[in-house]
Amino acid sequence: MMDSYKTAILRILIKRQKNPIEITSLVDGFPSHFKNEVTSSIFYLHSLGYVSIYHSPTGNKYISLNLEMKRDTLRLVNP
Repeated sequence: MMDSYKTAILRILIKRQKNPIEITSLVDGFPSHFKNEVTSSIFYLHSLGYVSIYHSPTGNKYISLNLEMKRDTLRLVNP
């Protein structure tokens, strides 16, 4: 069972499957008092393999759904 932050992140990434999103933009989409929880959730999902993190040449970090885990991800957000 995923907490609400992780579930929300996965739902956003499912909707934007073809376009990676900048991590700072994703975090900024949540209320400011939840930024630490959201950031921790992103790196936790990465450690489990649900998301991939890319570093751009300009130094920005992008996140996208790991397509190999798409089926499992859909089961998590729509049980």
